[in-house]
Amino acid sequence: MDTGFHPAGAFTTVMRVFRSGGLTKDAIYLRGLLDLLAHLRRGGSLDALFLGKFSLVDLPLVDELAARGVLHPPVLLPRWFDDPAGRRRLEAASHVTDPTALIQGVAP
Repeated sequence: MDTGFHPAGAFTTVMRVFRSGGLTKDAIYLRGLLDLLAHLRRGGSLDALFLGKFSLVDLPLVDELAARGVLHPPVLLPRWFDDPAGRRRLEAASHVTDPTALIQGVAP
């Protein structure tokens, strides 16, 4: 039976479900993705998110600490962050309201 899944992707999905990793954790990650997309739609930036691991709710506090000089700039940024193509994809993602558009290639 042809499911349309690439064999490696199908294996990974089945493995995660078997380990119980494809349910609760993924729902939480999806909520985080939706929050992040909403943050970008409101004109938010990803810059401060590279300072550490914290909630988007804490972003104003993190921005204030950075402005006061308490926090140092990130030591390492992902390559895509300064790449023009990466910036264009990030801009397109900022207009997405349905996260399935991100994997279907129909983002604006």
